[in-house]
Amino acid sequence: MKRVLLAIDRIVDRLAGVGLWVSIGALLGMTALVTVEVTARKIFRWSTGVMDEYSAYMLAGMVFFSFAIVAIREKHVRVRFILERLPGSVTRWFYLATESVTIAYLGLVTWHAFNLVRASYVSKAVAETPAETLLYLPHLSFPLGMTIFIMAVIAIFIKEITRAFSKSS
Repeated sequence: MKRVLLAIDRIVDRLAGVGLWVSIGALLGMTALVTVEVTARKIFRWSTGVMDEYSAYMLAGMVFFSFAIVAIREKHVRVRFILERLPGSVTRWFYLATESVTIAYLGLVTWHAFNLVRASYVSKAVAETPAETLLYLPHLSFPLGMTIFIMAVIAIFIKEITRAFSKSS
């Protein structure tokens, strides 16, 4: 069982690391785009015409791809003070129930995110901007980031439940 948990940890850590690098790339891309836009406007009185749109896409991508690393490093907002006041057996079952609901909800959101990408791809939806970006491309960050996030949450859940219920045995 320990080998399986270690393998899951390694896979999720790598995926979260990829998500982190994608987020860093999006942040750097936003910074570069804004710098080019401001410089071009001030010096050459010219605009890229895409800074607002593409910066927003990169911001969304940065957020979705960073969820998993935030979860793995336990930086998400949690209500630990409630769990710390409950007896051990109640804490285990409370954690099991709440995390199961969380995973189900994230699964539903991720499923809808994939449907959004599919719908925008099938309909060939484009942004109503001068760039006319095919919307399925920026939409991809939503389900891909959420998939990595839900995998991280499931891995954390398995680890915590294994630890909690092995103590009670």
